[in-house]
Amino acid sequence: MNREETQLELPDIPGTDPIGQDETAESNLTTADEVPVAPYEPQAITPWQEDSGTADLTGLEPGATVPVADLPVALGVPEGGDPAALAGQWNVALAAPEASQDAGVAGLIMQVTPPATADPEADVALSVDTTAFADLYGPQAADRFGLMLLPECVYTASGTGDCAPEAGDGGTETMSAGAPARTPSSRCPARWSCCPRRTRPPAAPPPRTSRPAVS
Repeated sequence: MNREETQLELPDIPGTDPIGQDETAESNLTTADEVPVAPYEPQAITPWQEDSGTADLTGLEPGATVPVADLPVALGVPEGGDPAALAGQWNVALAAPEASQDAGVAGLIMQVTPPATADPEADVALSVDTTAFADLYGPQAADRFGLMLLPECVYTASGTGDCAPEAGDGGTETMSAGAPARTPSSRCPARWSCCPRRTRPPAAPPPRTSRPAVS
């Protein structure tokens, strides 16, 4: 069969009936209004100041706290705690922001010293007012603050003794206090050190004074 003799019959293309324009339809189509994007500008970036103060927890009801002088710190008796176990003058020494930088800690480092009559096994409630420096470590940094335990040398002599970096390690190990991680208000043992959560420091026996910090 020759190609010239082959014929292919195609069906007729069906016709179309034009449809009139819908005069009621929306004809002025536009894009949605542009949503303005405001650049992030941190507001609360005023660092705390090195200072110290005392708070008397004598006669404090469970669940109540008292401010520690002019520090952004408050101490109190936890819910269900025994006020008699915490009675007396508590001292809080807040390290300067430079001390946190030297120790590689993204947050406050503080030394909490209980009175000699306090029960060493009792818990004390600690809260930190982060209003002034909530954005100091990034957007909504205060929402990520928590309490952690660090050796005493983090406060007294960072980079030496148990806080000296190990060979090949540029940071410090961290001892966990078992305190809730995303809250600026937590409980910590009265005789341990509490410090921030982001660094990694060498394990060391807990000191007899507390070193709470937030990160």
